[in-house]
Amino acid sequence: MSLPAKPVDAVDDSNHQLLFKLSKLVPLPDFVKSAASVNEEEAAQLPRVVFADSVSRKFPCHTKAATWLSQLYFLESRHKYPTVRAAEVQGRINKAAAYFAITGMVKNASTTWASHQRAEAPDLDDANYAIVVDYEGEKVRRLPISNEVNVKMAAQQLYEKRADYPYDWRLSAARKILHKASELGASIDPELSEYLCKAAGFGSTMSKEAAVKLGYRVLMLPKAAKDMRAKAAKLATTIAKLDDFQPPAQLIKLAAIVDRLDREYGLHHHYAEGVETPEEMFFAVTEKRAAAVGTTVLELTTGTTISKDMLGRCDLQKVAGALGEDFVKAVMAPDSLDIDMDKFAAVAKTLPRNDALILERALQSAGANLKQPETADIV
Repeated sequence: MSLPAKPVDAVDDSNHQLLFKLSKLVPLPDFVKSAASVNEEEAAQLPRVVFADSVSRKFPCHTKAATWLSQLYFLESRHKYPTVRAAEVQGRINKAAAYFAITGMVKNASTTWASHQRAEAPDLDDANYAIVVDYEGEKVRRLPISNEVNVKMAAQQLYEKRADYPYDWRLSAARKILHKASELGASIDPELSEYLCKAAGFGSTMSKEAAVKLGYRVLMLPKAAKDMRAKAAKLATTIAKLDDFQPPAQLIKLAAIVDRLDREYGLHHHYAEGVETPEEMFFAVTEKRAAAVGTTVLELTTGTTISKDMLGRCDLQKVAGALGEDFVKAVMAPDSLDIDMDKFAAVAKTLPRNDALILERALQSAGANLKQPETADIV
């Protein structure tokens, strides 16, 4: 059965088709079985504040039974909400559950529901899962992405469960989810999409910003871990001295280092409380944010990264000349004899490695500092 386009709650499910499906996944408590269902007329008389989604008047939580049911119905529809709104709706359900003293029952129902969503379908191969890893000798498959609904749910669950998965799992999963979403034409909530881009390593960072964030990590480490605090502080100082917009491969290695630090000292348990994940530290400048602040990053086939500001300080006419007349013609502005920076960037990133090396040397001669430190030196 395919889910409707809009969120469905117990009031909408007048024929109880979805309830029947849910009852097969999660046993209904006696107080839910004995409770009378709420029809549209009765729901219309309820005050807006008793609905978990007060804007749309969805998921009523005016009774113990209604709250328990609203949790299950909301889980089925959560992927249809933007990330922030979904968190708000879930928060109201949690408050109602606490009021009716059924927090544990609601959590158990959610866990049981989630276990069925993770259950493997025998007809799906590894390509239809965002996470496929060998863990302690066993194959682990998580987050099915076989259709548009699954892709949206996988995106939501990867974000919500980011503390449960190591960074390399999140990196691979985010890339697979984004690829599958593009392949299926699935529209993912912009905030989730932004996180997926960071987790996938599709972005960069301002070095000083990343260093400050790592500095906060140092303050969070226990005082007894003096050696680690010193090492992390030294790493933050080194990062602060790097050029902005380091190559993605370099930033991925740095993110992996911070991930190991987080897991060793339990900092990953605080991701949902405002502590940024490593990917949010080192890939804060996604393409969306770069466009918003007018920053363009050019990555050559050699892995060297150049910012638009850096290009703007170079004599591009002279730099282009190092690659020959054909390159100069390809990057020339149509209405003048000047070099078009956007054309320059578009053509430069497609150059074969040998030509890219020539371009690097020309940029260095023009005053651009392109030296990229090795991760081993940073550590």
